[in-house]
Amino acid sequence: EYKDSVNGLSQVVVRSSAKVGTITITATAAGLEPGELTVNTVSGIPDQLVLVPAQTEVVGDGISTVTVKIFIRDGNDNQVMNYAGLVRYDITGLGSIETSTVGMVSNGETSVLLRAKSDVGTIKLTVTSDKLKNSVNIQSVPGLPERIFLLPAKTEVYCNENTTVTVKMTDSVGNIVKLTNEIMLSAT
Repeated sequence: EYKDSVNGLSQVVVRSSAKVGTITITATAAGLEPGELTVNTVSGIPDQLVLVPAQTEVVGDGISTVTVKIFIRDGNDNQVMNYAGLVRYDITGLGSIETSTVGMVSNGETSVLLRAKSDVGTIKLTVTSDKLKNSVNIQSVPGLPERIFLLPAKTEVYCNENTTVTVKMTDSVGNIVKLTNEIMLSAT
């Protein structure tokens, strides 16, 4: 907004965008060198914790891990680079916190490394900082099939009698793997 010069002074009201960046203001007048000023637009107050897992599934083998990045952002989705609050982690379900930078926020972000237990199901990570809170679920899934088990309904049958045999495939730690391959069965 431009206002006419009064007593050698002129004003302009500049509104920044919703994103972090810079605004360059230039003043010109006939016969004079232009004047220039740069105003930095910075993030607002922390409004949200954004949790971004490297993947949403991890093998439930007691060894596999997944990193979750945590970003502190304002209401316009700008990262709050100067955030000084403490970040706390709570995990429920089939995982544990392996390593983290608890309380260590740098340039508006931190991370935590989760380890899946030797089971399948849900790992829930809840992150809190000041009045902010958010959660993310990561699925602990079976690994690659490594074993086939045959489970008969009966181990002895009369002549000309049937028995049912169930085929179970498991990963290296015993998690049941969905049968995605064709299983060939034969009886002799």
